[in-house]
Amino acid sequence: MALPDNPALRESVKCWGLNIDSHNQFAAITALNTDPPLLRVPNFLTPDQCEALIAAQTTKNNESNLYLNYRINQELNSADESEEAAQLIQCTDTADSYVSSSARSGFRAQVHHNEAALQPVLQQLNKLLGFEQREFVFAEELWIRPTKRTVVIRDVTTVRYYVGEGVPPHVDGKDCTVLICLQEPDHGGRTVFPEDAVWVAQTRGTALVYHSKKQLLHFAEAVEKGTKWVLQLLIDFRVRADELDVHIDYKTGAVTRHST
Repeated sequence: MALPDNPALRESVKCWGLNIDSHNQFAAITALNTDPPLLRVPNFLTPDQCEALIAAQTTKNNESNLYLNYRINQELNSADESEEAAQLIQCTDTADSYVSSSARSGFRAQVHHNEAALQPVLQQLNKLLGFEQREFVFAEELWIRPTKRTVVIRDVTTVRYYVGEGVPPHVDGKDCTVLICLQEPDHGGRTVFPEDAVWVAQTRGTALVYHSKKQLLHFAEAVEKGTKWVLQLLIDFRVRADELDVHIDYKTGAVTRHST
């Protein structure tokens, strides 16, 4: 059901704190889950924009070691699995045919916020999520928090999955996840939300937008044929109640009060 015709979803998204543009350019948006919100946005990027992002990352040889998938890969390779990996890999409600604890995750490369190929993504995010009046800040440090003037993007990465590669069950721990398919595989590689009985086979240019701070457990099925490319953005946009009437510049430490 499209977002404009789903009052329950509209209320859920409102409580989430987003002003989703479900009209105009994004009129084809659909709800795959109502609470927590899970939205599918077709044609979020054009094929050329997807190709530009892939091309920008294929020259990178160093895998990002800042994100969950890299750490789990290292533990699987060393046969020295940590408690973190064990908890994330174990999922009793997930069929073995869909995900394996021995499968490798894909190759992950961070995208610099100044890269030309990323700019169309940021422009689309502004329009879709209603962030036109707020500035994007790129910061992994958790002490840098969103304000009424800023939205914090914690992670921007592309991931390439070859045959046999996927991602174990996990949640993202952020206010909003945007997962964009840059290239779909020939078979396999779906994004699965097992607790909500949702399986998504994304096509090129389609974005999933969802709230997975502590909910919407999900995983990526292993690719069975072909190669899969995705771009993931992890975003914090919610402002703490005790900071609603002030703006904190986390670079300078300056604190100013909002005029309204």
